[in-house]
This record gives sequence, C-alpha cells and structure tokens, in this order.
Amino acid sequence: MGDAIDQLGDSLQVAIITPLNTTAESPENVTLPRALEAYMDPMRTQFLSGRLIISIQVSPEDLRTWQERSVQHQKSDTGAHLDTLSHDDLHHARRAMIAGLTYIPGAKIDESIIQARFGSDGSRHQINADLTEWQFPSKGLAISLNSKGRDLLQYVAPKDFDVRLGAQSLPLKQPSR
Repeated sequence: MGDAIDQLGDSLQVAIITPLNTTAESPENVTLPRALEAYMDPMRTQFLSGRLIISIQVSPEDLRTWQERSVQHQKSDTGAHLDTLSHDDLHHARRAMIAGLTYIPGAKIDESIIQARFGSDGSRHQINADLTEWQFPSKGLAISLNSKGRDLLQYVAPKDFDVRLGAQSLPLKQPSR
C-alpha cells in the first residue's frame, strides 16, 4: 500500500469503510463488514478520468483497533461510515498488501472498447437486461457494463481471480463509496 500512497500522493484518501446495506428485501439498515480502502476522485490518466478505489488487505483485529483510534468520522452519500486513520495507524497500513483495484470510469465504455483494449478471450455474462459482465481470469480483470448505472473495472492478482471475482461472485459487487 505504501507504494500506492507514494505514487498517487495526497489526493489518495485512506479510510475504514463500514457500508450500510439497504435492499428491497431488507429495508432496514444493516451494517456490512468493514474494510480498509484508499480512494481517489478524480483519478486522471493520460486518456481517462474516473474514480479509483484500492481495497487493502488487513486483519479484522487491525480494522477494529484502527477504527477505535480514528481521527475523523464521516458519513458518505451512500450512508457508509468513513473513519480516517490516525497518523500512526496509517504508517502501519502502508505495509499492508493491496487486495484489488476498482476503477469507475467517468465516461461510459462499451463492448468494442473492451475487445479492443483487452481482447476477445474474456467470457461474457448477461446478468440482466441492463447489466453485462466480462471476465478475463488470466488478466485478473472483471468488467461490469451497466446501461443504467456506473461501469466498473475490477482487478485482482490473476491467482486470486476465482476467489475474489470469479463466476460465483457474479454480479460484481458495487463499491461502498
């Protein structure tokens, strides 16, 4: 994680995220498991602009302890709780491994862009009328095209693909921010 912080600088916000789950089946607010994430919005590259979310792999014990010592508590637009790490805890978090990356492009992408950029060796899954997902296990990449919402590109180490993003995880999980 430290390398990502060094590369992306101060515009990268690191926080413990505790999302709330409200669905039609369960309209009451249910707290979901917390996670450590780094967030950058906007993230500008040579050709794209969008949001970057870095999922950071830490133990539940560290998350609990760091959340208790957090220096700032906020609520996001989605209702998720964001807890900013203390300086000392951020120093320890720099040693943590990155579990995955989620990129939410500012512009819509389509299947021709996916095929031109990533090839045609991915598997395509039509989840419903609005949601199509592409999976490229050898690249560690899953792409969700949503005609009525945000498109997502998610990356994990290819060796972790089946566990984190494989067919059993369809549809892809929307980020908590």
